[in-house]
Amino acid sequence: MARGSSWVSRGVLALSVTMAATAAAQPCDQAAAAATVTRIRAHLANEARRARTWNIAWAIGYGVAAGAQVGMALAELTPIGEFDRAAEANLYIGAGQAAIGALAPLVLPLRIVQPGVPTGDACADLADATRALRESAHNEKEGFYLNHIGGLALPVGGALLLGFYFDSWEEAAISFGLGYPVSLATTYTQPRRSWRAVRSGELTVAAPAASWRLTPVHGRVYSGLVISGEF
Repeated sequence: MARGSSWVSRGVLALSVTMAATAAAQPCDQAAAAATVTRIRAHLANEARRARTWNIAWAIGYGVAAGAQVGMALAELTPIGEFDRAAEANLYIGAGQAAIGALAPLVLPLRIVQPGVPTGDACADLADATRALRESAHNEKEGFYLNHIGGLALPVGGALLLGFYFDSWEEAAISFGLGYPVSLATTYTQPRRSWRAVRSGELTVAAPAASWRLTPVHGRVYSGLVISGEF
């Protein structure tokens, strides 16, 4: 041990590297947090208006379409071709699909979550606003995929029913050709800005940049360098 201590004391350089991951300990910038909270609140308020308009507009549109198709079936009218048993079935199937489309945004509307009442602590408000943004993004993502699934399943189901049960693949093609594009329009007009904002990170506070320091250290039995970093 004495020989080892002497070996160190003769001035052999000892290099000590320490890295501290101190992101969590970084003080919250109240001004930056407050500015981000303001942006998130404005974004979510605007997205809620768009979602409300989307829910109501498509509910009304599908409701009108359902009523129109029932009326045409009762009046024995068809927009394409001759009115027969298959055409009548196509109208009633279309009316049923439209009725489901009208009920969906009323029973399961697209919901945009709003942050709670401001607390006076910008950092706490930022955590709450970020939570609301992420929940809204999840709702938009989930609704987008569910609309895709339902928007394909209903036209396909109606077309297969017309083709196999009513033996009219012509009406099946008409049913799918009219129904599926409307389903796509419903899906792709759904608000999705919160989902995009979370994916892009445009409404988040930037993490503090990494910083590094090189500090000489001298002791009785050693000399060395300490490299420290915050990231």
